[in-house]
Amino acid sequence: MVSPTQSTVFFWPQVVSADGVSESTVKIFLLSKNNTPITNKRVRLVTTLGEMVKGEQSAPVEGKKYYEFRVKSNEVGTAVLTVTTDDSVQLQQKPSIQFTK
Repeated sequence: MVSPTQSTVFFWPQVVSADGVSESTVKIFLLSKNNTPITNKRVRLVTTLGEMVKGEQSAPVEGKKYYEFRVKSNEVGTAVLTVTTDDSVQLQQKPSIQFTK
């Protein structure tokens, strides 16, 4: 089972130009309570600002132990990210991306 506290979200860059083209890459590592990678789930990423480049849901990257999204925005502000698995586990970590002019 996915651990909402052990699972991790990495993203880069943390500050992105709000030009509708520049993107932040988000990588999600689902882990069990024993830190074992989990890749048999689908993941949904929701952002409070901007949009996902290839949609809100993802299967793991082929041959890797993570899920990947890209986020961009035309608006200046802070995008707070929420990650939920297909079995309704919401990760505790809610990273934020800064979009600037």
